[in-house]
Amino acid sequence: MKYRLTLLITFFLLLSCSIFTRGKNNLNDILKKNKSEYRYHDISGSFDLVSETGFLKKNTEFFTKSYLKDDKSNDDKPVEKRLSISKIDSIEIKKKRFQIMKPKLSMFSIWLDSKKYSNKIEYFEKERIFKVRANTGEKEVKLPGGNQVYCYFGQLVDCLASTGLFLESGVKKGDKISFSLIWESYPYNEYIYDRAVNELVSPATLEVEKLKSESVSNFSIEVWNQTISYEVNADGAMESMNWAVQGISIKQNNSSK
Repeated sequence: MKYRLTLLITFFLLLSCSIFTRGKNNLNDILKKNKSEYRYHDISGSFDLVSETGFLKKNTEFFTKSYLKDDKSNDDKPVEKRLSISKIDSIEIKKKRFQIMKPKLSMFSIWLDSKKYSNKIEYFEKERIFKVRANTGEKEVKLPGGNQVYCYFGQLVDCLASTGLFLESGVKKGDKISFSLIWESYPYNEYIYDRAVNELVSPATLEVEKLKSESVSNFSIEVWNQTISYEVNADGAMESMNWAVQGISIKQNNSSK
């Protein structure tokens, strides 16, 4: 526990001088309403991926919703949909408050072999419990102890950008930061991903790979002993993602706004 707390303090002290947040007082100044279109490839084919972000409840919550659609199919039904909602909140470290995004609610659905799998996962902060409703039944999952940075997988780039990491004058190539990844696809991870661990919350490590004009332009995530690589633009928005083990690649369309 002491080691975990030390990592967390180091994480936020590193980000406390972020040039991303200079002149910006809260996450509402960093996160943005946006719609982006990507080309998604995996072992089953190519798809259109549309992602939308925005605020709810007077800017106290931030949502990310996305869907995958097969543009070669006559069926207009998305093959995958996900929604992630995080609460804009703050935590105190060494008598300083840092604004972060906390999990609140996620919904996920996917069609596999002509069968629909879906879920709804709601987080109850006071009890530190996720309540999961899925095709396989209902269950509760306890959130691991300690104050950490938790990010939904479908909201990963925005969640990390909200800390100011991508425009941090203090980070260096090779820096590593620990956090926790929340899978909206639980409990179907093993159906969807190769060599997956069927868990709701996974320990993960971020490594800075490339800096450009004092901004983090490339980083990777290590989870399940697999590496996921990301490229972000100067605003901290995702331009591409590559998950080699899964055969997944995502690239933003030039026409995205």
